[in-house]
Amino acid sequence: MTWPTTTVSARAPPRKRGRPAPIWPLSKTDTASLSITSDLSITGWIYLNSTGAAQAIVSKFGAAGSKSYVLRVTSGNNIQFEVSGDGTATTTVSGTTSLSGSTWYHVAAVFDDTNDEIDIFLDGSSDSAAPVSFTSGIHDNASAFRIGELDDGNENYNGLIDEVAIFDRDLAESEIDAIYKYGLNGKTRLWESGWSAPVPYNSRSIGEDTGTVYGAGAGTATLTQGSRRVTFSSETLLPYNIGEGDVLFIGASPYTIAYRESARALTVQAANVNTSDDSDTYTIARAYSGNTYQVFVNWETARGLDLVTNDVIERGICYRDGDGAFDMNTYTQFEGATTDINHFMWLTAHPFARHYGTAGTGVILDNSNNTNHMTRFGDAYYRIEWLEFTNFDDSNDFALDIDANNIVVANLLFYDYDGGTAGGAIRSSSGTNQTARNCIIYHGQGYGIRSGGNPAPPVSKTPLPWDALTAISMALTAPSPTTFRLTQPPRVRIR
Repeated sequence: MTWPTTTVSARAPPRKRGRPAPIWPLSKTDTASLSITSDLSITGWIYLNSTGAAQAIVSKFGAAGSKSYVLRVTSGNNIQFEVSGDGTATTTVSGTTSLSGSTWYHVAAVFDDTNDEIDIFLDGSSDSAAPVSFTSGIHDNASAFRIGELDDGNENYNGLIDEVAIFDRDLAESEIDAIYKYGLNGKTRLWESGWSAPVPYNSRSIGEDTGTVYGAGAGTATLTQGSRRVTFSSETLLPYNIGEGDVLFIGASPYTIAYRESARALTVQAANVNTSDDSDTYTIARAYSGNTYQVFVNWETARGLDLVTNDVIERGICYRDGDGAFDMNTYTQFEGATTDINHFMWLTAHPFARHYGTAGTGVILDNSNNTNHMTRFGDAYYRIEWLEFTNFDDSNDFALDIDANNIVVANLLFYDYDGGTAGGAIRSSSGTNQTARNCIIYHGQGYGIRSGGNPAPPVSKTPLPWDALTAISMALTAPSPTTFRLTQPPRVRIR
């Protein structure tokens, strides 16, 4: 079933939409995919035409014995998430913000089954005084899934609802904030939509800051024995640019962060194996730090090992510290790991450090106009995403030189370069089955994408379907032909 939605002309904030007549309620007969009993997240946008009465946003909630979950606005104009473990008794968590009418809000509710708690979020951040304990799974019942009312027809919603999404996992606060800022395409934490990691992963952060990023004098951190979840004292307000791959030092004990849950909680990649709880003052730092090519060399050297035998994916998560620019004035090679289709190296930017199509706003690899290749990727199945490449100037060299099979480059931004007659942005000098997805290449001399070794300049140019782009050029003759797939998502938004 396809749910109707209002017309959207831009993502929030601020939210700019038309105001069609309300079309609620909507309902869908009970299905297994909506009868979620474990980890659950609900997100969506609401616009209240009236306040002062209880209004159901999303529910699977009937009479006594048939209650599962409901996300609502209360009569006191707060958002509230109510769940039941037996169909009758319920547990609620409420927001602290009083909502106004005629205003768009992004709302979210999360049940974290691992940590036995529920929480509520408003405009990307937790809105509760604290998460509420809920120690049983959600009751499975035959009530219909409804938008805009309860199963018994009560709590009718008066207003607009948009972009409702249901997840069978507990979204971290950083993911909810990404959805709030960037739409549902911002939802994935560790991989692209539609693709799940086939094996365990190791993430390590990369940034310019060489010292403590956060934590000095900011209270205490506690990690209980056997747990991965870290909680912080009330003095702590973890900034948005702390997260996956960073290193948390509790006293002298290091823990690598898996993801930031909220301003006062995060999850680390490995549990506390000590014989007691770890509680002490703390600091947080980047795993690999520096503002030159050497920081990438250090990460590649330390993490690019035998990924097949170790049964892992290695992810380098780049953060934007300061101006976000790394001086890549030395030819930097990414190779030496043992990889296959399920075990590979992955270099990307943290969601809050991505350019999203605007030059100079993300993680920038700046070649400083040196006359040499900028980077070379020589491990098969490498993934390179969400980085900016600029100031690469030489008539025979490229910003990104691909020299292995099955490499994926996605969401990269190339600009302000001079490749002369034989250089340019991306080249596949050898190997087969490369994929270039949703990359923007503009304001540069030379090739956009060049397939093969050193053929003559191309006789035709093929533009990508973005009005703002110059042509992407493909060499038509090559000593070692390469299959290059140029793809893009079905929906492209340029803001």
